[in-house]
Amino acid sequence: PEEASASGDPDTTRRAQQLADIAYLQEQLEARHPDPYAVASQESFEAALDAVRADLDALSDTEVSIRLREAVALLGDPHTNATFLDAVDYRHQLPVEFDQFAEGVFITGAYPAHQDLLGLRVLAVGGRAVDDLRGDLARFVAAGREPFARKRFPVFLRLAELHRYLGASL
Repeated sequence: PEEASASGDPDTTRRAQQLADIAYLQEQLEARHPDPYAVASQESFEAALDAVRADLDALSDTEVSIRLREAVALLGDPHTNATFLDAVDYRHQLPVEFDQFAEGVFITGAYPAHQDLLGLRVLAVGGRAVDDLRGDLARFVAAGREPFARKRFPVFLRLAELHRYLGASL
């Protein structure tokens, strides 16, 4: 159960916790990273965090996590990232699993009701071409982590909330 703030408004408590989480992310990044702003400026990172703060009331918890991962990826450090997978509601994932091969992206697993899709090549998801989605999803992974981005792409493809965040119609 969500805790109520002194005002009795759970949204106020949620927002206060999210603001504290964003501050903690920045504090820990600056305290632990030897040079967090070697590639991107501190100003650009802070602007990204400020944009998340400004939009908090309109964002789901998952969207906040996605935006924070995107902000951290701006730093361009392949060894620094913020996960959003813990915030994903897996009840809203697509009912199929994907894998990528030299020939393209294919459905390699499916819920029982969708077994007829196994083995099909995927050209688009939610009306968006797979290559366009690959480019969009790359912005959540810092430069220099292309092997990681390739490995995670099939997992990211499955996440309906991420598709909605990117503007796909699911």
